[in-house]
Amino acid sequence: MIVKKCGGLPLAAETLGGLLHYKETEEEWERILDSEILDFSHEDSKIRSVLMLSYSYLPLHLKRCFVFCSIFPKGYEFHKHQLVLLWMVANLLQKPKRNSITMEEIGYKYFNELVSRSFFQKSRGGGEESYFAMHDLIHELAQYVSRGHYFTLEDGNSKQVTMKVRHLVVASHVSDKTLDSVFQTTQLRTLLPSSSNSFDYLSNEAVNQLVSGLKILRVLSLSWCENFKELPETIGDLKYLLYLDLSNTLVETLPESVARLYNLQILKLSRCRKLTQLPNNMHRLLNLWHLDIGGSDNIKEMPKQIGRLKNLQILTGFVVGKDGAKIGELGELSELRGNVGLKKLENVANGEDASKARLANKKKLEELTFSWSDDTKDQEQATDMGVLEELLSGTELKRLNIIGYRGMKFPNCFRNPNTISSIVSIKLERCRHCQSLPALGELPSLKTLYIKQLDGVVRVNEEFYGTNGKFASLESLSFSSMSAWEEWNSTGVGVQDGEIFPRLRELLISDCDSLITVHLPQNLPSLTKLVIPSPLLTSTASAIGFAAEFLPTSLTHVEIKNCQNLESFPLHSLPNLAHLDFVACGSLKEIKDAGKSLSLSSLFIKDCPNFISFNEGRLKAPNLNSLTVEGCERLTKLPGQMPYLLPSLKKLWIINCPQVESFPAGGLPSNLNGLLVDKCSRLTANRTEWSLQTLSAFEYFDIRDESDANIESFPEMGLLPSCLTSLRIGPLASLTELDMMQLQQLPSLQSLDIQCCPRLTTLKVDGALEAPTLPKLRSLSIEDCQDFTSFTEGGLNAPYLNSIRVERCQKLTKLPGRMHDLLPSLERLWIIDCPNMESFPEGGLPSKLKGLLVSKCTSLIKNRNDWNLRALQALEFFDFRDDANVKSFPGKDLLPPTLTWLSIGPLASLKRLDMKELQQLTSLKSLIIKECPKLKKLPRLPASLTCLTINECPALKKRCQREKGKDWNIISHIPRIHIDHEPV
Repeated sequence: MIVKKCGGLPLAAETLGGLLHYKETEEEWERILDSEILDFSHEDSKIRSVLMLSYSYLPLHLKRCFVFCSIFPKGYEFHKHQLVLLWMVANLLQKPKRNSITMEEIGYKYFNELVSRSFFQKSRGGGEESYFAMHDLIHELAQYVSRGHYFTLEDGNSKQVTMKVRHLVVASHVSDKTLDSVFQTTQLRTLLPSSSNSFDYLSNEAVNQLVSGLKILRVLSLSWCENFKELPETIGDLKYLLYLDLSNTLVETLPESVARLYNLQILKLSRCRKLTQLPNNMHRLLNLWHLDIGGSDNIKEMPKQIGRLKNLQILTGFVVGKDGAKIGELGELSELRGNVGLKKLENVANGEDASKARLANKKKLEELTFSWSDDTKDQEQATDMGVLEELLSGTELKRLNIIGYRGMKFPNCFRNPNTISSIVSIKLERCRHCQSLPALGELPSLKTLYIKQLDGVVRVNEEFYGTNGKFASLESLSFSSMSAWEEWNSTGVGVQDGEIFPRLRELLISDCDSLITVHLPQNLPSLTKLVIPSPLLTSTASAIGFAAEFLPTSLTHVEIKNCQNLESFPLHSLPNLAHLDFVACGSLKEIKDAGKSLSLSSLFIKDCPNFISFNEGRLKAPNLNSLTVEGCERLTKLPGQMPYLLPSLKKLWIINCPQVESFPAGGLPSNLNGLLVDKCSRLTANRTEWSLQTLSAFEYFDIRDESDANIESFPEMGLLPSCLTSLRIGPLASLTELDMMQLQQLPSLQSLDIQCCPRLTTLKVDGALEAPTLPKLRSLSIEDCQDFTSFTEGGLNAPYLNSIRVERCQKLTKLPGRMHDLLPSLERLWIIDCPNMESFPEGGLPSKLKGLLVSKCTSLIKNRNDWNLRALQALEFFDFRDDANVKSFPGKDLLPPTLTWLSIGPLASLKRLDMKELQQLTSLKSLIIKECPKLKKLPRLPASLTCLTINECPALKKRCQREKGKDWNIISHIPRIHIDHEPV
């Protein structure tokens, strides 16, 4: 009955099921069944009634957390950790009864309950990186029950912001005028951006005003506010502030008044690339428990007395200073948990000094990163080894990263598996002086091992495995950029074959150019992905590497590069192989399948000049989806009987295979979706025999040949199927005309791209056909066709054509005729380096045109006064560039007042911007001026501007300096100003 009442509506059933999951008795189920709320017949009403019913049965603490989410805009994606932190500072979480449970864990429990009840749904990602969102109808419910206390500020709704609003999120690209309404909401508790674009127009002055006006803020995020460089001293007056996020800003320092924020619990300063120091008296923030400085790599050192922050639980980084906090301050932070990165460990005096950090006492730490700076001079090797040993001893970690370690060997604690027995992941990087790897084989929980740039390691031998070590849990092993590594030998390990690496799924070796000898067990039962360098694979058993015939049968992914020892590859010995890549294998001649059906879904063969055969012409791979063959100069035939042996093939790329003459007998598979033929002159010479018209799923075709001498007109009658949607032509060295009569036979064609056809002169049209019709064409591009002189005289009849790009067609004199009439949907027109084009067509440009770019079109630009752009009431985007002729811009009545985005330059001769004409651009939001070396000053700019960008204009750069430049008063009203790619 309950299912019936959901009326077959998935969201209703899912939400109601989430509710019933928490009801254990029959009486509770019957009470829900009898609810009058479920008795609506209309679909929307029924869904909303189910959602309201589910909400009404939520416990009070979950209701409060759910209602808080009404602050987010519709479709907003949030991360579990981010939302839980906001719930915490909003005081929405019940305090745990046991001290062993943290408030975050309580928040995660609430979050998971709301997910299980279908109030939140996973939108993307996986595991800890998952993002969630609310269904639109659930979002409407949240807004309905929030009673106006939560609000999303967008352009157009600022008048709805009332004194009742307590929590506010700013949507993307909100204008400065809309943001002004925030300052009137003096009772605001929460101010957050919804995206990285929310505060595009928030200036540093506006931040000062905000801080001064919103005295009772609890939560303030200025994240991604790129115009913001410094907090005002008045930040210290926000005595109720609990949460401050300045991540991804250009803030350079924090005022000492931050230390007056005695209630502050969370301070986020991640990825502040210009931040160099923290406040000296930061130790006064006694309630601070979360400090995130991850990615703020220019912080020189931690402030002294930071160890007094006894409540600190999350500390993403600790920079050991010469004059600031010493590593011993960490010893006072007994509540630390999660992930901590210790930087500049060269400033730790010795092992005794390192022991003061007391990391072993911090049982809730899960990940540690130890790093030494790259630019420091080498100390005595024993010092670093002693420091590392003391930091590691007794820790119970899950993940360990060691970066820039300068010792010649790793400390003895690695030899004792009991010391770091809980570790599941280890990363060793840039330990350039180490001559041997630590003994890791006996670590019982180790799953991932990543080793990079250990340039002192020459041999990896039994020491790597430890005593009877077998890497029992290891699943992924990666070596990269090991410049001196020559040999990997496991023959001396006291473990039988099949017991070493029993769970290894991925083995990746890259950029290890000196590695020539590998003695690994032949039996790797779990291996599914193998990426190995050149000398390590041979056709038969070898003393130095892997024999292809003995590769583990479990493999699903193999990449082989620069392998000169391999002549044939036995596909039949790898029944589970799905992806196979060969690159630059000079001796490879064939692949064999011994008549067996293969599991391959992707096969990629590139730069294998001696490759001649796909299993004697037959490749039985019913699941093969993609086949690429490139640079196989001796190959004469593709796999035979493709429709039967390769029925799933959708993508076929054949590049630089000059000996291939034809497709196999029987044609191509009926499911083929895309075909590229490039530098295959014999194959293209026989193109009339390809039988592409029989391919009902064929949508994409790309034909190229720079040296071709046999394609003068294209396409021939009957070559291409009517279902084709995308066609790319060129380079084709001999093509002189494009047959529009044949293109008209492609009623589904949406994209036509013609490139590098230097002899193409025109689009061939039958005399009786005035304007060829391309009914579904959306995009047309013609580039690098030096002899192309004209389109069809009568124009192109393409009613849905949206975009035209014409570039480097030096002899082109005219665009298609009757554009205003035959191209009514055209919105984008790009004309680049067409110096002989003199004018736009008679009748002007299409009325719906939104974007126009004109660059290096000398004759056309000379006649710009005749463009009549003022008639284009939809034009919003204009990009104007020229080599040498324009001295003043814009000309009289050149631009329409509808423009919102204007880019000027390079203009080498430009000396003056016309103030009167610019002032008429009353809708202009963004102005870009670039590479105008002779432009000495700016006129008064439109008041509507919100963004000004100036690049490579040395005189303007000097005049537009903040507060000091002579033109600063002219531009100071503009919220976003960038000069030479830096915000001002």
